[in-house]
Amino acid sequence: MGQGFTGAPTIIIEEMKIDYTILTDNDGNGITYIGKALPNTAISAANWQIQKLDETTVDTSITFADGTNTFSKVWDDRLTYSYS
Repeated sequence: MGQGFTGAPTIIIEEMKIDYTILTDNDGNGITYIGKALPNTAISAANWQIQKLDETTVDTSITFADGTNTFSKVWDDRLTYSYS
């Protein structure tokens, strides 16, 4: 008779800390763009996560470029994206 597995499996989760480069662009009228990418990422590379902080109304809104929080946008193009 073979040796069977007994007991619960052990799951090991390692926490990984990532430092990001963060850029901001404030238009002075209540709109701030916040870009996050790995260090040394070119601002022309499609490796940025870009948020738009809109404080022009009573309820501040935070939205993402093209509605996605992936690191797939170009910081230089932040003004051309739609935000949702």
